[in-house]
Amino acid sequence: MKSSIRRRLVIFTTVFWIVSTSLLSLVLIIAGRATMTTEANQRNEQLASVVSRDINAQISTIVASSRTFATYIEKIPPDLPSQAQAFLALRLTSPQRYLAAYYFDNQANLLIRLDDPPGDLLALSASSIVTRPMISTGTDVLSAFQAAETSTYVSPISFDPIDFSPLIFIGLPVKSSAGDRVLVLKVDVSDIWERIDLMTVGQSGIAYLVSRDGIIVAHPNRAYVGKPVPSELKQFLAGGEGPAQYTEPFRKELVLAAISPVGGQTGWSTVIQQDKSEAYAAMSRTVATSVGIWSLLSAVGIVGILISVRNFARPIVSLTKTAQYIARTGELARTAMAQNPDEVGQLSQAFDGMIGKLESAEQKLLESQQGLENRVTVRTAQLTEANTLLKSEIEQRAQVEQALRESELKYRHVVQGTTAIILEMDMEGRVTFFNQYGAEFFGFTESEIMGKSVVGTIVPPRDSAGRDLEAMIHDIVKNPELYRRNENENVRKNGERVWIAWSNQPLIDEEGRPRGILCVGMDMTERKKAEAILDAQTREQAATAERTRLARDLHDAVSQTLFSASLIADVLPRIWERNPEQGRDRLEEIRQLTRGALAEMRTLLFELRPAALVDVELPDLLKQLAESVTGRARVPVSTHFEGQCKIPPDAKIALYRIAQEALNNIAKHSGADSGMVMLKSEPGRVELRVRDNGAGFDRSKVTGRSLGLGIMEERARTIGASLDVHSEVGRGTEVTAIWQISTEEEQP
Repeated sequence: MKSSIRRRLVIFTTVFWIVSTSLLSLVLIIAGRATMTTEANQRNEQLASVVSRDINAQISTIVASSRTFATYIEKIPPDLPSQAQAFLALRLTSPQRYLAAYYFDNQANLLIRLDDPPGDLLALSASSIVTRPMISTGTDVLSAFQAAETSTYVSPISFDPIDFSPLIFIGLPVKSSAGDRVLVLKVDVSDIWERIDLMTVGQSGIAYLVSRDGIIVAHPNRAYVGKPVPSELKQFLAGGEGPAQYTEPFRKELVLAAISPVGGQTGWSTVIQQDKSEAYAAMSRTVATSVGIWSLLSAVGIVGILISVRNFARPIVSLTKTAQYIARTGELARTAMAQNPDEVGQLSQAFDGMIGKLESAEQKLLESQQGLENRVTVRTAQLTEANTLLKSEIEQRAQVEQALRESELKYRHVVQGTTAIILEMDMEGRVTFFNQYGAEFFGFTESEIMGKSVVGTIVPPRDSAGRDLEAMIHDIVKNPELYRRNENENVRKNGERVWIAWSNQPLIDEEGRPRGILCVGMDMTERKKAEAILDAQTREQAATAERTRLARDLHDAVSQTLFSASLIADVLPRIWERNPEQGRDRLEEIRQLTRGALAEMRTLLFELRPAALVDVELPDLLKQLAESVTGRARVPVSTHFEGQCKIPPDAKIALYRIAQEALNNIAKHSGADSGMVMLKSEPGRVELRVRDNGAGFDRSKVTGRSLGLGIMEERARTIGASLDVHSEVGRGTEVTAIWQISTEEEQP
């Protein structure tokens, strides 16, 4: 019986002990893993939230500073030099933050471009910025401009192609007095990226940034930038936060992660990630320890069970022996009780080791948070200093505005004190401004002239020559660029007519539309009177000189020709009686002389009435010139005409004068015994040739004004024709003029 009881006790207690210790160890391991997972997720979520708040604060500060600058731009004068100076001040204040600034009007025209390197900013001025050529911008700038026409816009992250620094583009609408405009700032956020790189958890933990589209935009390893986030994180991209567990797709490592939205207009989210193996490292050690303890407890338990069974059985055996002894002897005996050892303290020590590990991890997190707070304090101090500089800049701008107001006051004094007539009229021709000198000059008071049409007040409907001045005023309003300089007759209030030389400049409103005309006038009445007197004297002198020339030509040409014809006619009967053949030659000579005299008379009549040249065809005019030279110089000149072409009157007269000068040279200088005039006409082209067989001349020894060459060249130049004079000594001379219709004249 003793052996049976001991065996059953040993088996039962051993099995019970092993199962109990195994279940206890398993429960401890499962609870530890769950606790560590929860704590790791909470730690990652807290750190992601802290990092997100820090990024949001920095981005919000940048956007707020940009909005403050946009508000400042709205308040300063709208002229581009003033606003370019403000852009330059912004770049100088934060050269590493604001890498470029662009300023557009509502038509997408680039007004200001300031993307120079920081080292070149001090050499720039507002005028050089405004006058520089406006090159095309990148797509990021144009996208920011289009998205910011009505509200503030923060672009997704992009990276500089040279140094891969992270950039964002901030677009802000500007309500300027010069019209709706858009400000686009190129911002470097490298310092935010550096902070993200510093955020670590343990040896494998990292922090990275993702966009609202699920694209990684900032990562300690640049190879990850631009890659999509794991699908387990995409459910939080709409603005939620929480933990996630997934296999990292590039390293194929199981990781624990937490995501938290940054907030604001960026749409970014912060992800804190740590390898699961590292997060469970302490748990792995705990499991190993638990297995060791379990093994030890099992061994000790078995030994204890054996000892306990032995000790348990020993009192029974001893009692049996004692009972037998008492039964046999009747003497009473006592037995001592063995105590079992307590192993709870060992289990407590195992848990204390695990808690110690957890306390060490928490201390590291607190130290990281303290470092982050210190960096926030430093950044706050930097922003305070920047705000101080901005305040100083605003005060300087106020001083500049005061100087501009004083300058405007001086301008008004100059306008009112000048001796020039200055007025503005709207697009209906009504007076909207009249300086004091102009009102006094025309004799009107301000109430009499303001708001009234210039026609009927200072401009008569028609001038003394009958020109329609009312139509001219309407044309000036519609087409001011055609009347930059204009002289016309005006009228004073008392009816006196005066001549004013006007300089007209269109006025443009904030939307680029014409709103009126600025007119500056000078009194030219006395000069006009002097010019009229001088013109009358000049015309009288010209008429006298022309009458003298015509009388001389009439005497030299027509009179001598008729005198020669008269002499031949007197001797013609006697010659005819002696030699009829010679008489017929003399008769033909008389015919040529009379035809030449008739042609010369017609030429002189054309000189008296130049307008008549327009009514006669060019071949008839040339034929008449040839007959005139034949009769006057006794040099036969033949004519040859080919084709027909309708040419303008000015070209016809110019070619006629060139032929006239060339034929005069044949008659006076060539010594030729024959000449020829040829005219070849084609559609859009006329070629004139005048040729003789005279003595010719050396072209290199003849000046431009000799033999009328300068006159012929001037005539050809006025109609755009080419002129070529070819001559050789002893071989005659040929003058060629070619006129072609121009491209502008061909257009309908």
